Amino acid sequence: MFTVNAMLTTIFCFFLLCFPFLCSARDNITWNSSITEFPKETLVSAGGRFELGIFTPNDGSRRYVGIWYYKSNPRTVVWVANRQSPLGGSDGVFAIGKDGNAVVLDGNNKSYWSTSSSTVQARNSSYTNRMLKLLDSGNLVLLEENGINNTVIQIWQSFENPTDTFLPGMKMDTNRALTSWKSIDDPSPGYFTFQQDQDGQNHYSIRKEGSILFWQSKVSGDFIASNDDELLALVFSGDFPSEKQDMRLVMDHSGKIQYYIAVNGTTEWSLLDKDQWDLHWWEPRNRCSVYNACGNFGSCNSRTKSLCKCLPGFRPKSPNKWNSRDFSDGCERVSSICDENVESDDFLSLKMMKVGKPKDIFHVRNESDCANGCLLNCNCQAYSYTENTRQRYDSQGKSYTWGDLDNLWENFTGGRDLSVRVAASYIGSRKRTCKPCGTNYIPYPLSTALNCGDPSYFSFDCNMENGTLSFITPNVNYSVTRINQERLTFAIQVKDALNCSSATDSAGKILQLNHSLRFKVSSGCNESSNSISDPPFEDSVIREIEIGWEQPSEPKCSSLELCTDWEHTTCRDRKDGHGNCRCSGPYRWDPVNVNCTSVPSSSGPDEGSSQKKNKQLSYRIFVGILATIIVILCIIFSGHYLKRRRVANRQDNRGSNQGSIALYLYDIERRVKDFINSGEFREDDKKGIDVPFFALATILVATDNFSEANKLGQGGFGPVYKAWKLWKEDRALDLMDQTILESCNTNEFLRCVNVGLLCVQEDPSDRPTMLNAVFMLGNETATLPTPKQPAFVVRRSLSSTGSSSSKPRTFNELTATIEEGR
Repeated sequence: MFTVNAMLTTIFCFFLLCFPFLCSARDNITWNSSITEFPKETLVSAGGRFELGIFTPNDGSRRYVGIWYYKSNPRTVVWVANRQSPLGGSDGVFAIGKDGNAVVLDGNNKSYWSTSSSTVQARNSSYTNRMLKLLDSGNLVLLEENGINNTVIQIWQSFENPTDTFLPGMKMDTNRALTSWKSIDDPSPGYFTFQQDQDGQNHYSIRKEGSILFWQSKVSGDFIASNDDELLALVFSGDFPSEKQDMRLVMDHSGKIQYYIAVNGTTEWSLLDKDQWDLHWWEPRNRCSVYNACGNFGSCNSRTKSLCKCLPGFRPKSPNKWNSRDFSDGCERVSSICDENVESDDFLSLKMMKVGKPKDIFHVRNESDCANGCLLNCNCQAYSYTENTRQRYDSQGKSYTWGDLDNLWENFTGGRDLSVRVAASYIGSRKRTCKPCGTNYIPYPLSTALNCGDPSYFSFDCNMENGTLSFITPNVNYSVTRINQERLTFAIQVKDALNCSSATDSAGKILQLNHSLRFKVSSGCNESSNSISDPPFEDSVIREIEIGWEQPSEPKCSSLELCTDWEHTTCRDRKDGHGNCRCSGPYRWDPVNVNCTSVPSSSGPDEGSSQKKNKQLSYRIFVGILATIIVILCIIFSGHYLKRRRVANRQDNRGSNQGSIALYLYDIERRVKDFINSGEFREDDKKGIDVPFFALATILVATDNFSEANKLGQGGFGPVYKAWKLWKEDRALDLMDQTILESCNTNEFLRCVNVGLLCVQEDPSDRPTMLNAVFMLGNETATLPTPKQPAFVVRRSLSSTGSSSSKPRTFNELTATIEEGR
């Protein structure tokens, strides 16, 4: 009889023996079993590598049947069954249906997904012979057992129906594609697909929304550009044993194809942390890796804020879209090429350029033959020449030619030298403009050498080896990322992250610009990013400072020959051998367009007659305006002259009054003296004596507080006196308003001053008539006489006057001199 202890021992041993069988997870489903959500059930592959079950992404409401790495945290899903139809509110079930297909059902037996296909239905003999099994490779297979010969046939597998992940053991071909998730927590089909191209076994591409080419290997980026090329080629072929390497290729929802490798290998499989996976490679690696990111003839640089710019000689095809950072339409030529005159075309030399696939490849003797052949072919837009360095006895090089240039990427390590066909006017130094530096067009007045641009703006350096443009500062040279000719600004890239600030004064301290230069900081150091997803693109953080330059004045010159590049200019104001190319005639300097401009004349059917009429009308308007100005000046001078005459008359009257007053005072003095001597005068007499009295306030008002302007010879006519004084000192140009100093014709100004002084000469007989004044102002060839002293004052002495008496009278030696203005 068993004791209690013996019974407990027997039961414990029984459980120890049976526990592995009772608790071990299954890896298959038969016709009479299933995977349910409640209670939660899963399938685990025999080696404990993968797990199948019903999951909810990020604890949402949508539920899916999927496969993930066993015990991965967070869950790393590699396949989803019902990605287009998530389970609803009731419990989910994954089982083998009565038609022999694997199905996803809810509690009401509503189907959300099935493996139904012609292959499965053709073999639909009995669903009781079917079995779903999860393999250690991550492949879910639907098997059918043949009871007659005891064989097992595979009739469906998940490896032939991938979602977003490629696993070792799969075979990549043109009929199989990886489709991204819609978002990080939405397994439904997204916008990007990855598959093998039709034109090559090792060529792959990513397409956006089914048709738009987003990335292509061997064109906009290498496919797994590392030492793993051979390994991946073996993996994609399907012959690589999945147990040897744990890796996966994922089409991410951001548009990147990502290649992961397990850090710990496969010896002890336990992906309990996301850090167990190493992101070994991905493409597109940056924005320039995107297929034709800047459109045709647009150059891409992921290290700049603007990202894209048109090549010199090109402009945005759709400016509004380009300004909104939609570069898909690319650029178009400013001037057409392939005219009858072949010499009208030239080549823009670009260094270190990555470019799309060439249109033609052929052998030539040298680069000159390559360039000439391109000029003779109107379909040739660019060429690249490579010398033969491999075959010792073959001296022929290889020529690559392109039609429309796409996938242009500048400053690309390992890039080729590219010669782009453009109009010759954009290559030569037109109007002293410096030649382009790589993909950078150098607008006037910016200068990269002493023989081009404006010497005042010589602060740039062009590296001819790689085609990069630099801005020179006292401490360091900064790379120029973009030039905006319309805004008169350019941007430089800075690497000083610690001192990078949006304040302009902080940027000025970094650059230490010389205040004597024509440059100033227009915006401080700003950080930006070209990244649109996670993981971010390489070199996504960009730090730039924007610098503006002053509008240029007339070009400097030392001889007339230096002004030939500037129409309607002559070299004037030469001092010490240096002057400026001044605009002549009706033309005026336009600092915005950097040339001499005038109001354009209208053109019609009879252009010659219209121009002649416009010229006559302009001449009449000019003469009318000039005559009006002369009349106004004469009226002003006449009014001023009459005013001075009135003042002179008052002074004459005042002089007469002063004489009368002198006589009156003398008479009063004599009478007062006689009155006192007569003895009739008494101190207590209340009868007064009339004595003249002048208040000091009256004298101050009359003389304007004894001002200098009222002193004779100090002011005269004011402006006339100043003009005469400057004319005698040969400084008549000082009369000109400083605001019109540059635009005013100095010869015309001096002629007007000369005629004005002739009109106010002291002797009226020397003054010209109105007809002569108009003639002298309108005729540039007329010789003008030298003006004489203007009529400031007319002096008339009152020291002696006529009298009715034959004997002159003397009043105590009293004399007066009156200066009368004319």
